[in-house]
Amino acid sequence: MPKPASSVHPDINGGRLLAAMILGVGVLVAGVWGLRAQSVAARWPGSEEPAAVHARLEASVVRDHRVIEKRFVGKWVPQLLLVSETNPDLTASTAGAHDLADYLPLRKKYGALLLRSGDYDFAASGSYVSIVPRAYRTPKQALTWCRKAHLGPERCVAKRLTHGSAAKTVVSR
Repeated sequence: MPKPASSVHPDINGGRLLAAMILGVGVLVAGVWGLRAQSVAARWPGSEEPAAVHARLEASVVRDHRVIEKRFVGKWVPQLLLVSETNPDLTASTAGAHDLADYLPLRKKYGALLLRSGDYDFAASGSYVSIVPRAYRTPKQALTWCRKAHLGPERCVAKRLTHGSAAKTVVSR
């Protein structure tokens, strides 16, 4: 004998409820997975559009420029080397992404400031350079800071910031 309509209805609602719960859990898992994948991509060099990376780097340069001009021009500073300076094989867009990925932890750890090499007397223009915001009278003092920070010559050098030909870079031996 067939079941009355009132007894079929709860079974259908129960099935719909179960389907909705399964679908809801699936959406939740997909959403969490998507957020996790997005947060990993945001930290991975090259995951942002080159224009967005360039804009972030330029915003840091603009923010830091006045401080650098006022306090560090003519002085010796510890220069923290970035990926694009040590790896000439990187393309311009990839170098920017690596510069940004390198620079952000340096800013957090050392308060690093960012400048464009073309704004000062560097051998090569077109790079972003990160410096530690400490001014010294001699290169030896700047290199002492590098050693105390446990940064070898492959990551930290002494740089005299100038707009003219008096600039020099000294590497620790």
